[in-house]
Formats: sequence, structure tokens, C-alpha cells
Amino acid sequence: MKKPAVIIFLILLMSIFLVSASFAFWKHDAEVKFTLNIAQPDDGEFSCGDYTTIQEGIDLLADIKYFYIYDLMIEFENELDARVIELNNLPFGGITLNELREECNYYRNVDISRFGDIIDQYGNCIRKLADFYRNSSQEEKDQVPDFWDQHTMLWGLHTQLWNQRQDLYDVVEEVWEAGEEKIDYNHGGKKDK
Repeated sequence: MKKPAVIIFLILLMSIFLVSASFAFWKHDAEVKFTLNIAQPDDGEFSCGDYTTIQEGIDLLADIKYFYIYDLMIEFENELDARVIELNNLPFGGITLNELREECNYYRNVDISRFGDIIDQYGNCIRKLADFYRNSSQEEKDQVPDFWDQHTMLWGLHTQLWNQRQDLYDVVEEVWEAGEEKIDYNHGGKKDK
């Protein structure tokens, strides 16, 4: 009698464990699916955001919107760096001149161009903030006596974004050079950009 009771107890214990484990796996999957389903902004979509005070607008543009754009470009640069490594690992003849040209043109004329559009939109946000300041009451203006200094700082961040964007062209050139090393020009290719 003791063996069947022990077996039943073990079966119950295992059932409880499996049900708990299944729930944990389900819960984990549910959380992952939720994270993956969060909508990402469309390409080129950028908003100035909402603020109710002048300082909130400055902080939003300096601390959130600037880093949003900067991080997008750093992520793109990292992807280009990974592409350089991938091209370096290709066998000779693993890419054609036309493929490489098309790829690099896309990076320059679509991806980097899109960053230019976003940076322009950031500049428009700085202009809108200046309009918000001008249209604010004197009491609100007095709360930010150094507005124009901070406004100049925002334009400095805008310039930094343009400089970061310009650096992306150099990384695309590295992609070109890595790919060009793998082109077999003896089989229909010719050296040009």
C-alpha cells in the first residue's frame, strides 16, 4: 500500500510541477509577444512631442529627441560595421559590382537621406519651441531667463546630428571598399563607383 501512495504522491507532485512550469513558459512567451508587438515609428516619422512649459520643451528636445535621433544613427552605423565584417568574410567573387553599387546607393540615397529628413524635422521643432516662447506670457518667460542660451545649445545639438550623419558616409565607403575586395572583375565586372 505504501508504494501506490508514494507513486500517486509523486505523480501529483510532478503534475503540479509541470502545470507550474507550463504557466511560467506561457507567461514568459506572453510577455515576449507583447514586447515584440510594440509599434515602432515608421521610417522618417518624427514628432516634436508635447510640452506645457518652455523648460519642458527644452528638456524634451535636448534630453529625449536629440538622443532618439543620435541613437538611430549609431544603430545604423553599427549595422554598417557588421556589414563590413560580413563582406570581409565573403569568398572572392561573393558579390558583384552591381549588387555592391545598388546596396551602397541605397544606404546613401535612402537611409542616410532619411536621417537628413529627421534632422530637418528636429530643426523645425527648435523653431516651434522659439515660437512657443515668444507666444508665452511674461511670467512664463521669466521662469527661463536663459532661454536664448539654451535655444543656441539646441542648435548646437542640431549641428552635432548633421556631423554624425556626415560620418555615416565614411562608413558606407568602408562597406564599398570591403565589398570591392570581393568582386571578381575578371568575370564581367569593371572598376568604377
